[in-house]
Amino acid sequence: MAVVLPAVVEELLSEMAAAVQESARIPDEYLLSLKFLFGSSATQALDLVDRQSITLISSPSGRHVYQCKHLLAVYLSQVMRTCQQLSVSDKQLTDILLMEKKQEA
Repeated sequence: MAVVLPAVVEELLSEMAAAVQESARIPDEYLLSLKFLFGSSATQALDLVDRQSITLISSPSGRHVYQCKHLLAVYLSQVMRTCQQLSVSDKQLTDILLMEKKQEA
């Protein structure tokens, strides 16, 4: 299931990606826009990204899972190219997902 973002958020993330590609940093105006749109969630997401706490786990079957409950942080880690990569077997990915589900219960 794909997540659909409002057009303004997609545009902001696109502009941020272009800025990062050009200068390897996000200009303050974009950070202020994030704060305006998302409030304190933006600060929490940026903190996760700064600590490189977002991991993309992938398996040979082509499944991809992000290990982080903060969706904005996932998008920002993609934009800033700070997302950690981890390749695991299909069984390991299943075990990770089942462990996450048990922790939620």
